[in-house]
Amino acid sequence: MKVRKKAQTRRSYAVLDLKDDRHRYVVKPADDFADPELAWLLHQVTDPRLPRLFGCTGQVVDRLKSFSFLPYIEPAEIGLDRYRRIAAQPLLLFEYVPGESLDRIDCFTPRMAVALHECFYKLGKRLFGIVRRPVLHLDLKPSNILLTPDGSFCFIDWSIGRVGESIERVKAGTKGYLGDHRAGATLRRDRYALAMTIISLLQEKPAASIHTVDRLLALKVLPKDLRLKLTRDLTYGRRTRIKRQVMKKVRAKTSGSDEPMTVIVIPWEEAENKRNIRISIDE
Repeated sequence: MKVRKKAQTRRSYAVLDLKDDRHRYVVKPADDFADPELAWLLHQVTDPRLPRLFGCTGQVVDRLKSFSFLPYIEPAEIGLDRYRRIAAQPLLLFEYVPGESLDRIDCFTPRMAVALHECFYKLGKRLFGIVRRPVLHLDLKPSNILLTPDGSFCFIDWSIGRVGESIERVKAGTKGYLGDHRAGATLRRDRYALAMTIISLLQEKPAASIHTVDRLLALKVLPKDLRLKLTRDLTYGRRTRIKRQVMKKVRAKTSGSDEPMTVIVIPWEEAENKRNIRISIDE
């Protein structure tokens, strides 16, 4: 059995890779999982792009009533009883997905970027068809996406994900992939994170170190259709601020004038240079 220690957040814990005669499991603390409805979805839906949630240990039923729909799995059946300190916690047992995370692969090509983007959107469309609401991951990044042996992708670690959009702020996530984190849990946040993931992989840099030039260089090697989609997704949380800057300049320029105004807002990548913001007044 392998034990992989995760970074300490609220408390320290371990993710266990356990194996029995039928399955391999990844065991995670249940009280770190944000949305029980998403847990139900991961338990019910069988999809190679998702890790299957098999069940829970008995303590979950006692301490977290919202997970009581999950089947009980005896810790001794999977060898968890040998680790009493960990087994005493309420645990969720996920399917072990073989593969390599995208932050560890040697080469990420434009063709893989197209396949990853298409895979994520098809998965979102299928899940929306089941629950009739958007299903949000909220922590998309290279380390949470696996490249499986058959060449497909699997999105793991849905701990802070949720079913349905919300205007409430979500502070959790990874720096560089959040976009405008003052906004709520929305589908646009996931799209921004996916776009930054693709750019980060193409440029072989962490998202927090990506600058405008890196974005332009990464987008340049992509097919036109995907380039336009990612450019749209990267405007998350930025177009509004640029529009406010432009409107403020227009009002200052037309002070005391009754002439109608026209504001032209160009894409934010170009508008980061303030000299590129163009304002015109209708005649």
